[in-house]
Amino acid sequence: MSQYFEIALISHWFGHTPHCLECIVPFFLERGYTIYHLSDKPEAAAHYFSETGLLGHEKIRHLEMVKIKAEKPNWRRDEQLCRVEAHWKGVQLALEKLYGELGRKVGIFHTWVDLYSHEYLDRRMIEAAMPAPWVGLYVHPAELRIQKTWKRRVCENAIDLIKKGRVFPSRLRAFDVPNARKIYFLDEDMPAKTKIQNSILKGPFPEWVDVRSAKIPDIENLLRKPEQKIICLCGFLDKRKGLLTLLRSVSHLSKDWFFLFAGPIGYDSLSAEQKKEVLEWEQNPPANVFFINRLLTDQEINQVVLNSDIVYLAYENFFHSSNVQIKAAHFKKPIISGPRHLIADRTRRFGMGWCLPEISEQAVADLLNQIDKKEIQRVINGARFEEFCNKHSPERLKECLKEISTLVG
Repeated sequence: MSQYFEIALISHWFGHTPHCLECIVPFFLERGYTIYHLSDKPEAAAHYFSETGLLGHEKIRHLEMVKIKAEKPNWRRDEQLCRVEAHWKGVQLALEKLYGELGRKVGIFHTWVDLYSHEYLDRRMIEAAMPAPWVGLYVHPAELRIQKTWKRRVCENAIDLIKKGRVFPSRLRAFDVPNARKIYFLDEDMPAKTKIQNSILKGPFPEWVDVRSAKIPDIENLLRKPEQKIICLCGFLDKRKGLLTLLRSVSHLSKDWFFLFAGPIGYDSLSAEQKKEVLEWEQNPPANVFFINRLLTDQEINQVVLNSDIVYLAYENFFHSSNVQIKAAHFKKPIISGPRHLIADRTRRFGMGWCLPEISEQAVADLLNQIDKKEIQRVINGARFEEFCNKHSPERLKECLKEISTLVG
C-alpha cells in the first residue's frame, strides 16, 4: 500500500462525464486524496468544479493529455485505429511526465476506458499507456449485446482475415493486461458474459444519480388541462433518443396526452427533411406539445421527470444504461422502453413500465391509447422501484469507490 493518498483519474470532458466525476471525486477528496485528473479539457474541468463550489476542488490537479498526430491509415490499420493509437500514446506521455515529476507511479481509475477502443488495438499499447495498477469503467459494451448469426460472423471474420490478417475482433481484448485490476460495467448483465483473464476482476458499477431538483420557470405553469397525462423525453433530444418517433405519434393520439420535450434538440442527427419537420413542430407546436430547447442541468432534468406521469426511454439502437431511467425509478415514474437491450431488460425485470413491441410511431400510439391513469397507477403500485434504485444508490457507489481505492492504492 502506498504511503500517499493519491489517484489518477482519466476522463473525456463531455456528455455524462462532468456529472460522473462530480459524484466520484468527493469520495476521494473527503479521504484526503490528491487527485491528478488527466483530461482532454483540463481548463473546462477546473472551471466546472470551481463554479459548482466542490469542497476541496483545489486539491485536484487538472492535466492535459498530450496531443499526438495520428499516423496515416494503411490496409492493416484503418483511420479509426490510427486515431485510437494516437490517443493512447498521448495518455502514455502525459502519465510518464506526471510520474517523472512525482518520482513514483500513481494508481489509475479510467472513467470511460472503452471510448478509445478498437477491435484490433494491440494490448501492448494499453500496457504502455497505463503502467501502474488501474481499473476501468466500461460504459458501452455494445459488442456483448449485439446478436449476430453464425453466417454473419463467419463472413465478417473472413473479411477481417483478408484485410487485416486477424480474426475474432474484440474491443475488450486490449484491456487484458497485467496492470488491469478490475473492469467495471454500467451494464450489470455483462460481467458474466465477458471473456478476459481470470486474474482481472469484473463487476457492475452503479449509475451515479443526483436526486436534487431545481425549479424550471418554463414548466411551472404548463398550459395543459388537468385531465391530461404528461409524457416527457428529456436530455439530449436527437434522433436516436426517439425524438421523431414520439413527435410523429402525437397526431395518432387524443388530446388526453401532453408531450414535454426538454433538452437541446440535436438537429445534427437529422436529415435536411427531418430538420425541417422538427423545426416546424418546435416553432408551431400543437397545444399539447411543449419544448424546452436548451441544455438542462442535472437538477433541472430531475424537475422535468418529477412533473411528468411517464418517461419515454424507447431509444433507437441504444444498447446501454440510461441515467434517466434511474431518475424515473427514484421518482416512481413509469417508463416506456424499446423491445430490447438493457433499458428494456431492467424495465421488465423490475416491472417499471411498458416495453414496445417495436419502435415505431404506430406502436407508440397504440400503447399510449391503452394507458389511462388507472393503468399508470397499476404500474406504480406493482413496480419494484426501490429494489432497482438500491442497485444504483450512493451507498453502492461508495462501495465500488472504496474497492477501487484498495485495488489501485
